[in-house]
Amino acid sequence: MSGDVEDTPDILSNRPIAVYISRAITKEGAKVLKVLPALRALKDNEKFSVVKGNAEGDFAMHERHGVASLGFTKRVHKKVTYHLEIKCQVLHKNSNVDLSPALDQVILLDVHIL
Repeated sequence: MSGDVEDTPDILSNRPIAVYISRAITKEGAKVLKVLPALRALKDNEKFSVVKGNAEGDFAMHERHGVASLGFTKRVHKKVTYHLEIKCQVLHKNSNVDLSPALDQVILLDVHIL
């Protein structure tokens, strides 16, 4: 049935998010993705890390003012596709808000360098 919760796409589903980036903007520090906490209780209470697909260290996660971002650590000189797995870890579980939906979430991200 249209409009049901089951029909709503889940960003943390099994399908990766596809991002297409020109090689010209793949310099050190260039941002690929920013992640904001959905709940106030998660602000400054979560840590994101790249757990798969970053064997050569081309990406790094950073946090500033409660916003996590994925950025390049160096320029990419060739066409390539990265299949990244980014894990969210809640740091402090003692909160008045039920944080169980946020625990151990994984973002699948395909970064296509053109």
